[in-house]
Amino acid sequence: MSRIASVALLVALVAAACGDAFSNNDGASGRDGAADAASEGQLDARPVDAPIPVTVSGKVYAPEGTIPIFGALVYAVVSDPAPIPDKVFCDRCVELPQGTPNTRSSHDGAFELKLTPGTWKLVTQKGAFRRVREIVVPPAGLAVDPAITTLPQKTDATKGDTIPKMVVIQGAWDAIESSLAKLGLGQVDANGSLVAGSETFTLYRCTLTQLLPPVVDCKPRPPQDMLKDYALLSQYQILFLPCDSEWLDGVIADPTVKANLLRWIREGGRLYATDYQYDQIRTLLPDYITWQGQSGVAGSAELDSAYDAPAVVNDPDMKQWLAAQGVTTFDLQQSWTIIDSVHKVPTPSFDGKTYDVTPTVWVSGAVPGVGVKPATVSFPYGCGRVLFSSYHTEGAKSQGKSLLPQEKALLYVTLEVAVCLTLPKVN
Repeated sequence: MSRIASVALLVALVAAACGDAFSNNDGASGRDGAADAASEGQLDARPVDAPIPVTVSGKVYAPEGTIPIFGALVYAVVSDPAPIPDKVFCDRCVELPQGTPNTRSSHDGAFELKLTPGTWKLVTQKGAFRRVREIVVPPAGLAVDPAITTLPQKTDATKGDTIPKMVVIQGAWDAIESSLAKLGLGQVDANGSLVAGSETFTLYRCTLTQLLPPVVDCKPRPPQDMLKDYALLSQYQILFLPCDSEWLDGVIADPTVKANLLRWIREGGRLYATDYQYDQIRTLLPDYITWQGQSGVAGSAELDSAYDAPAVVNDPDMKQWLAAQGVTTFDLQQSWTIIDSVHKVPTPSFDGKTYDVTPTVWVSGAVPGVGVKPATVSFPYGCGRVLFSSYHTEGAKSQGKSLLPQEKALLYVTLEVAVCLTLPKVN
């Protein structure tokens, strides 16, 4: 019954960027006395004797160092930005201070800024991944060393590196922890599996010791301890629930756990679940997604065997981002549920109002004998977001250290749903 899932979609998963807005915790400060530069390198008028801006260019990469990052905010200031909170928080988008030179990386990760010669703090940020490095811009301009604009692998405040606080409750059949390691958040062995102890996220190592009824042994402690204690849960910003047996169903249905998770999402948490963990989404927020075969019985939408489906990339930016890496067609491997439809639902937002929201479909799959169905979807709830994928993070053919297209897509979506929040679009 072993099943492997897809990591490419993780690269693509973590939500839409907010134009020239940035998180209110980015803390950018404009450079006093420097020539003003509006976003995307557009310059305001300046005195004749003012310093002439020159070109600063480079590329933004994922923590592993080779995958380009689309839509990363790159800006320059003269002092370090305020620290990003190290627990769950409502990350609303706000405008950069007027005159702050800034831009966003293109689909191939490239960016270009106009800066006056001198010393700057260059900030590279996608969601809660942020790197701050000092650069010296010479009169001839600067091609930035890629190490300066590669997203960090771990938090190190002394270096100016921050990553989101993530927790994974290990699944029996979807090794998302290995996919995260391939993305640079840990080390992997020759088979592409996470090297124990190398991860830069919290991992509850859960082993299925009995299938029916499901019994698990989790180290270093049962995840119920965290889920039942909001003070512990609120230390994290992203929670991954990869495919597993039904042992977690009763845990999430516990009134205290359910209330904690809903509060955590409303306050800014990002919840990501794959295939058999669809029941957790149904328990928490049941109105947004309908799965084929679902009923009031837990596990009713679980398929007895997996299927592969040709991918249909619905998000235009993801499509261009994958194409920039030479990926134009691929299969979504190891799907164990089928999303039938998504629905418009009155949804609370961070401004205290309620908006009608329909989940975003990032990727669909041409399901054999069924047709094209949503495969990766997300929706906002309060200050947080919920993400579901009907297929595993790493697919059946995911071996070694290389990433499948679906694994890259996962990275994309994970980063996108983790960026700062704008008000929902009315749909």
